[in-house]
Amino acid sequence: LQEILKARPDLFSGTSPLTIENRYIFSGFNIPKCKVMSSAKRPIFLSLFGESGGRFDIIFKHGDDLR
Repeated sequence: LQEILKARPDLFSGTSPLTIENRYIFSGFNIPKCKVMSSAKRPIFLSLFGESGGRFDIIFKHGDDLR
Protein backbone atom coordinates (compact mmCIF):
# COMPACT_ATOMS: atom_id res chain seq x y z
CA LEU A 1 0.00 0.00 0.00
CA GLN A 2 2.80 2.41 0.87
CA GLU A 3 4.52 1.73 -2.44
CA ILE A 4 1.32 2.48 -4.37
CA LEU A 5 0.72 5.73 -2.46
CA LYS A 6 4.33 6.84 -3.04
CA ALA A 7 4.28 5.92 -6.74
CA ARG A 8 0.94 7.59 -7.44
CA PRO A 9 0.87 11.07 -5.88
CA ASP A 10 -1.89 11.88 -8.40
CA LEU A 11 -4.32 9.61 -6.51
CA PHE A 12 -5.11 12.50 -4.20
CA SER A 13 -4.45 16.21 -4.37
CA GLY A 14 -6.04 19.10 -2.54
CA THR A 15 -8.37 18.55 0.41
CA SER A 16 -11.40 16.36 0.95
CA PRO A 17 -13.90 15.66 3.74
CA LEU A 18 -13.72 12.29 5.47
CA THR A 19 -16.50 10.00 4.27
CA ILE A 20 -17.41 8.95 7.79
CA GLU A 21 -17.38 12.41 9.40
CA ASN A 22 -17.51 15.16 6.79
CA ARG A 23 -16.76 17.99 9.20
CA TYR A 24 -13.14 16.77 9.22
CA ILE A 25 -11.09 17.75 6.18
CA PHE A 26 -7.96 15.82 5.27
CA SER A 27 -5.12 17.07 3.14
CA GLY A 28 -2.97 14.01 2.46
CA PHE A 29 -1.78 10.57 3.50
CA ASN A 30 0.70 9.85 6.28
CA ILE A 31 2.25 7.20 4.02
CA PRO A 32 4.65 5.55 6.52
CA LYS A 33 1.66 4.67 8.74
CA CYS A 34 -0.66 3.34 5.99
CA LYS A 35 -0.81 -0.45 5.65
CA VAL A 36 -2.85 -3.53 4.88
CA MET A 37 -3.40 -5.32 8.17
CA SER A 38 -2.92 -9.06 8.62
CA SER A 39 -6.31 -10.02 10.12
CA ALA A 40 -8.81 -12.23 8.23
CA LYS A 41 -10.56 -9.52 6.18
CA ARG A 42 -7.27 -7.74 5.33
CA PRO A 43 -8.45 -4.28 6.46
CA ILE A 44 -6.70 -1.18 5.19
CA PHE A 45 -5.33 1.15 7.85
CA LEU A 46 -5.11 4.72 6.55
CA SER A 47 -3.43 7.55 8.39
CA LEU A 48 -4.48 10.95 7.07
CA PHE A 49 -3.22 14.47 7.75
CA GLY A 50 -5.92 16.92 8.73
CA GLU A 51 -6.23 20.27 7.02
CA SER A 52 -5.81 21.98 10.40
CA GLY A 53 -2.69 19.97 11.27
CA GLY A 54 -4.14 16.99 13.13
CA ARG A 55 -3.97 13.34 12.11
CA PHE A 56 -6.82 10.88 11.53
CA ASP A 57 -6.41 7.11 11.60
CA ILE A 58 -9.14 5.04 9.92
CA ILE A 59 -9.59 1.33 9.26
CA PHE A 60 -11.62 0.14 6.26
CA LYS A 61 -12.51 -3.50 5.66
CA HIS A 62 -14.50 -5.42 3.07
CA GLY A 63 -18.21 -4.96 3.68
CA ASP A 64 -18.01 -1.61 5.48
CA ASP A 65 -20.82 0.79 4.63
CA LEU A 66 -19.11 4.08 3.80
CA ARG A 67 -22.21 6.17 3.26
